[in-house]
Amino acid sequence: MKKIKFVQAKVKRRLKISRSWRKPKGIHNKVQKSRVGHVRKVKIGYGQSKQDKIEITIIKKVSDLDNAKGKLIIASTVGMRKKVEILKKAKEKKLIISNLKKADEYLTKVDNILKNKKEKQKETKQKKEKREKDSEKKKKPEDKKVEPEKSQEEEKKELDKILTKK
Repeated sequence: MKKIKFVQAKVKRRLKISRSWRKPKGIHNKVQKSRVGHVRKVKIGYGQSKQDKIEITIIKKVSDLDNAKGKLIIASTVGMRKKVEILKKAKEKKLIISNLKKADEYLTKVDNILKNKKEKQKETKQKKEKREKDSEKKKKPEDKKVEPEKSQEEEKKELDKILTKK
């Protein structure tokens, strides 16, 4: 059976009226009186058939696939890596996920993204290590030139010696 879309009364006449359903109010409203030729009014008889009412299970983690039945939907809060794990397990169990049409393409795309990310991380690590090695090489000659600091008492004694000589 074709699903009927219910719209607000007088939608066709006025552009400013939104298309979403609002209950008709008023004694002269033709939709409220269910007159022929006007927009249909929401009633109990327009419900879905039992075949159309399929259980939808929302998957938030990999363990939710164990008891999965009917339509499967991966939650929007699930990250990319967990989503890949869920897709692989669903593929093994031959389950279909309704909010991803091409799961195979998505998996290959994500694999490429993760590989590129790891390569970039390795490159940045190598650059960082090079910088640290270069900075250590520059610091080593300077370390040799630095003399140990004298305490304040020793400095006073030296000054006293110099002053007493005069």
